[in-house]
Amino acid sequence: MANEFFTILTATGRNKLANATATATPLSLTQMAVGDGDNGAYYSPTEAQTALKHEVWRGAINHLAVDANNPNWIVAELVIPDDVGGFYIREVGLFDSAGAMIAVGKFPESYKPTLAAGSNKQLYVRMILEVANTTAVTLLVDPSVVLATRQYCDDKVASEINKLDGKQSVLVATTAAIALTGLQTIDGVVLAAGDRVLVKDQAQAKDNGIYVVAAGVWVRAADADAAIEVTPGLFVSVEKGTANADSIWQLVTDAPITLGVTNLLWEMVNGKAGITAGTYRQVTVDQRGRVTGGTNPTTRAGYALTDAAATGANSDITELNAVVKGSVFRKNAIINGNFDIWQRGSSGNVVSGGAAYGPDRWMIFTPTGVTASWARSAFAVGAGYNEAKFYLGATFTGIISGSNFRQRIEGVETFAGKTVTVSFYAYATVAQVCTVSLRQNFGTGGAPSAEVLKSGSVNIGAGFQKFTVTMGLDSIAGKVKGTNGGDYLELIFSFTATQNFTAYLASVQVEQCEVATEFDRRHPQQELALCQRYYEKSYDIETPPGTVTAEGSVTSLAPIASTSAYAFSTQFKVTKRVAPSITIYRPSTGASGAGDQNDGTAKTPAIGKIGSHGFEVNFNNDAGKYGFAFHYAAAAEL
Repeated sequence: MANEFFTILTATGRNKLANATATATPLSLTQMAVGDGDNGAYYSPTEAQTALKHEVWRGAINHLAVDANNPNWIVAELVIPDDVGGFYIREVGLFDSAGAMIAVGKFPESYKPTLAAGSNKQLYVRMILEVANTTAVTLLVDPSVVLATRQYCDDKVASEINKLDGKQSVLVATTAAIALTGLQTIDGVVLAAGDRVLVKDQAQAKDNGIYVVAAGVWVRAADADAAIEVTPGLFVSVEKGTANADSIWQLVTDAPITLGVTNLLWEMVNGKAGITAGTYRQVTVDQRGRVTGGTNPTTRAGYALTDAAATGANSDITELNAVVKGSVFRKNAIINGNFDIWQRGSSGNVVSGGAAYGPDRWMIFTPTGVTASWARSAFAVGAGYNEAKFYLGATFTGIISGSNFRQRIEGVETFAGKTVTVSFYAYATVAQVCTVSLRQNFGTGGAPSAEVLKSGSVNIGAGFQKFTVTMGLDSIAGKVKGTNGGDYLELIFSFTATQNFTAYLASVQVEQCEVATEFDRRHPQQELALCQRYYEKSYDIETPPGTVTAEGSVTSLAPIASTSAYAFSTQFKVTKRVAPSITIYRPSTGASGAGDQNDGTAKTPAIGKIGSHGFEVNFNNDAGKYGFAFHYAAAAEL
């Protein structure tokens, strides 16, 4: 069925549009006219017309534009003022600036009254012209004659509002990437068709934006579906959601923005902080100053303070002095941490896969495939840390990592369930990671609990540096110790280099504290006594066992006329941890296993009773001889 009402191009109009397209000279449409038809009746317009059948009024075009939904339609509007009228409209014509009628249309009969007739209204007349090339028409309207239709006003207002940075609120905002299709639940809210959603977490950020929910594919919201509407600083409120309810989000992408190409990045500028309202000693803020976390630390570590802070009245140490004092219950649990005591000598070797004591209480360990030589090194006068004179050095030869320095602290109860800080100075000729561990060992015999290892690590390299490692030890409640005793807390410095290197260690302290405090330097005599609980010798302090010397040897003088057995007791300088193992040395040769009779001949004694306070020596003298001399070493190490 043919349309009852229609618009057609006149022959003149068709020719002029063709010429405008060919010459790139746009055709200017300026006026519209209305008429009452052929003798007051409808007729069918033809292309041959150059004028209306009976024109009753003509005026300037009020609106001229390409239709938003049909790119080949040109829409022209005419407003007939309220003071014009008294006629019917059955035909309409469109004219260019030269006065030629470009198009003619059959119009539904409409009466335009005047106030004198008892009614008054403005009348809007619209023509739709379909052309192949809309660029061939100049879409300009004289603003002095424009009267806006309601639809025009609505569209214009919506268009301008859509360009604003403040957008209509959305129901929810995403918390993760989603499929932009179908009805779904976002941030705990069940969505329905037509709901608005801020999509901000897509894998490809170019797909972010404001969308309208649909059962099928989602489309961008009308106020955010064009680049002119999606501008830097755009912000939108979120109404509901477990995480994002009552929040405001801002587009932080800078211009230029090409929708569907440019990554759209969103940040919350106001909303839930994620913490409970209250008072906090320490808060976390984001880049916009919003509080996003809060804690009430009671330890120095909780405040993330470091020893590297500035010194002086405002230093971390000074400001947190009260916390530190409150945390320090016992000082250094390490014996000989400043390497003052070297009863076994000032150097030695360790075989592959072996362990040997060097400075008192310190063991040097090598895995299979690595050998070591250790030695005492001296600081230049006044250059030692914490008034130290010496430090330990060991050269490890091999390609296996795991060589280490270690000391066992008596009693697995030590610092159990507490926070412990290890502080020390170290360096190595090969840069590497040094793992610092504390091992809770429950001894031997029976069915002791499995040992527990806690570790931290530091990077060591050339030149002494101070390091601190803080770790929490497990409680030993409910654990089982071995029936043979020997339980301990072991400090281990393990090295990771797989090539030859030398490692050095100085001023070691282990304390129950959240922070490394000032080194606890004990008097050398006190340090020696602590060492002698685990190891002592009869030699002078600087004389290694096995040295040829009578100085300090144990001597028994008893005139004996004939061959007889003789026994006497030796008291230890310091009570031992347990009954120690005893090694006897000849003062005249330094050989182990025998002593010297007074005439210099070797005598092999029998070691009698051994206790933590001393031991008994038994020997048979030669006829007419008397006296027996020997050196000893007593070891009660863990």
